[in-house]
Amino acid sequence: MRKQGILIICFIFLILKISGQSISPQVIASDGGFFSNSNNSLSFTIGETVVSTLTGTYILTQGFQQPVLIINNIAEPDESGLLISTEVFPNPTATKITIRLTQPAVEDMILTLINVSGQMIKQTMLNKESETLTLSVDDLSNGIYILKIAGTQSGKAQSFRIEKTK
Repeated sequence: MRKQGILIICFIFLILKISGQSISPQVIASDGGFFSNSNNSLSFTIGETVVSTLTGTYILTQGFQQPVLIINNIAEPDESGLLISTEVFPNPTATKITIRLTQPAVEDMILTLINVSGQMIKQTMLNKESETLTLSVDDLSNGIYILKIAGTQSGKAQSFRIEKTK
């Protein structure tokens, strides 16, 4: 009876002490820290030997401080989107894209080309009197871009996925 009691106590002790494998980020650096308040947080390391970010068709990062990746879906236009019909072609493209309004616009529009990292690459205006605009993408690297078309007064917007190829 005493052996069973000792075995049960040992078993309970082992269950409480055994934990699953956990891998947490670790860094060998001379110093660093983390500060936060209700609105922001700041994390830094000093003396980390290798840190770099390479961009191109893909993004490669290394080091302890990694950027947060946020992916937003591009939804189909609805009642809150632009109230005009827009065509963007050719897609995929190598040199240029053409934006054509298939009906008259009620306001001027801002066209913004954004890369997958969220950086604004190009921005131009499309007057409501214009029907067509050609945007050169010759100087861009291959990849996926987002073309956002927004009304200047209403702020209503519509987005298109653009694929740049060689």
